Amino acid sequence: MKKFYFLAITIGSVYLATTILWVVYNSYIPIMLKSFGISTFFVGLLMTVDNILAITWGPLVGLLSDRTRTRFGKRIPYFLISFPLIAILFSLIPIVHLQGLIIFSLLLVVLNIFIATVRTPMVALILDLFASGLRSQVSGIANFMGGLGAMVGYLLFPSLYALQKELPFLIASLIIIITGAWLVYSIKESQENKIEEARRNLFSELVGILKNKELLNEYLAIFTFFLGFNAIETFFTSYGKFQLGIDEHQASFLLGMLAVSFFVFSLPAGVIGSIKGKKKTMSAGLLLISVVMATIFIVDALVAPYKLMLIASLLVVAGFCWALVIVNALPLITDLSPPKQAGTAAGFYYFFSMSAAIASPPLTGLIIDFRGYSVIFLIASVFMLGGLLLHLRFR
Repeated sequence: MKKFYFLAITIGSVYLATTILWVVYNSYIPIMLKSFGISTFFVGLLMTVDNILAITWGPLVGLLSDRTRTRFGKRIPYFLISFPLIAILFSLIPIVHLQGLIIFSLLLVVLNIFIATVRTPMVALILDLFASGLRSQVSGIANFMGGLGAMVGYLLFPSLYALQKELPFLIASLIIIITGAWLVYSIKESQENKIEEARRNLFSELVGILKNKELLNEYLAIFTFFLGFNAIETFFTSYGKFQLGIDEHQASFLLGMLAVSFFVFSLPAGVIGSIKGKKKTMSAGLLLISVVMATIFIVDALVAPYKLMLIASLLVVAGFCWALVIVNALPLITDLSPPKQAGTAAGFYYFFSMSAAIASPPLTGLIIDFRGYSVIFLIASVFMLGGLLLHLRFR
């Protein structure tokens, strides 16, 4: 078991590092892009690059890594190349930002290509190293450390940004290179070909999943409520700066209230789901978070000295509600899927959630251009409610 925890924590450390990277990226890149004077719609469009690559380039890299044979293994070569380049490119963001929109956008595209290059091999590495019965535990440890990374990113890095705007990018890059190097040093890949054998029946599995009406309906619910969540995740920092008139680091800290409450409530949310049932628990979470987001939209219209405190408190509640939804969503998908197709069903979960992450920023940005930044809470409320209605349709 000592080896199990060592490997799981090693992989989890990379999840922690990449979560910090994404917190910094999503907090400050939209503001950097907006400084070029482009519309919020185009800001949202450029913020979808990572998600587009995740569902296009990512799966291709997964197939390539299955067929890779080197003395380092199948997955490690992709980490050896990508982690150093991710660290270098990410650290250069504040400098390249001064060179103009075209060069800055090109840097973001190249950076996201290398991030997508490590994402799929990282998931495949868990399948390579751990037997089926251990993968849920590994996933739990990895997500716990990812939540810890979100807390660090939202609560500590805004202060670093206030000291010097380059610091969050430099420190996140340093964490990426350290955890990446530790992963490459620690992992000794097996030469088994379990994934190649499993993928021989990929197309028949895909067809079977798509014929399952219950699953398809739940995928549409997942796509819908992720549209709402991504509206908040992408534009909250911009809302804080341009609507509330606070600094970027203060807005990022404010959003961190949601991340902290999600992290704290993740384990209880799983217990509630096991007692009350996953469907009922998710339904309660979606209904409550829809109400909370609508309440924030109303609070924003008020001129009150305690507005920021009210919004922070409501974001804490939203984090609790979101945990009820997300902690139980993927287990529900695997429950609904045939036993031998649980992995394929989980793959579709990520496809639909990432597709929502692609569609949401430009759609939300277009609406913001006409209605202002506070509309993100109304958008979130409507899509969360829409996701609930779809979720309630399956038996």
